[in-house]
Amino acid sequence: METPLGTAIAAYLQECFARRSPPRVDELALRVGMHPVTLRRRVKQLFGVTACRYLKEQQVRFACELLQGGIPVAEIVRHAGFGNARSFFRAFRRELRQTPRAYQGEFESVTGRISVPDGH
Repeated sequence: METPLGTAIAAYLQECFARRSPPRVDELALRVGMHPVTLRRRVKQLFGVTACRYLKEQQVRFACELLQGGIPVAEIVRHAGFGNARSFFRAFRRELRQTPRAYQGEFESVTGRISVPDGH
């Protein structure tokens, strides 16, 4: 969804991924000049999920793109800003109902591209 807030969130996520740090709602709220409670309410209105959930979905989506590029899981944990492999695997399974390796294997065994899950 193209809104000023959506654009600011996308820019923030790109910065997080570039510096390999996890996205945080409080940090995002400072970035966009909103109180964290206001930000949480606006994100819920725009995307239909909580701010934490939306940020995690986008983090997993980025991980999917890296998996499709053949990046090893250990590197994805760092590049996508997950604190450790366990939190990455949990988030990935929660969002896609499969392991990262299964997703990567599925992608490699199919000709053409598997679509990356859309954010809300």
